[in-house]
Amino acid sequence: MAVSIEEIMPKTSAGKPMVVLSDTDKFMHNFVVEPTPGGFIFYGVRVTKGAVPQELSGMYSTMKLAVQHVKKYIEDAKPSKSVTRDKKYEANHKVA
Repeated sequence: MAVSIEEIMPKTSAGKPMVVLSDTDKFMHNFVVEPTPGGFIFYGVRVTKGAVPQELSGMYSTMKLAVQHVKKYIEDAKPSKSVTRDKKYEANHKVA
């Protein structure tokens, strides 16, 4: 499945958008690219559940650059253990 990208305009005084990236075939959580706190000069990546992968930690000078890095990370990643486990469970416990 392709990476799903959704842009959200939050209700902040700065009016800076956030971008949510997800791939349900590989991860059970979403990646969010948003302005970092304190000035909104840089952008950072956070995940909706768990810790940010080391490859994505840090700050990015533009949202476009951060989104590109997250997309590449998602495309290169293997399915997470939890997604693999859930798929095996569903295959073994199909309801007729």
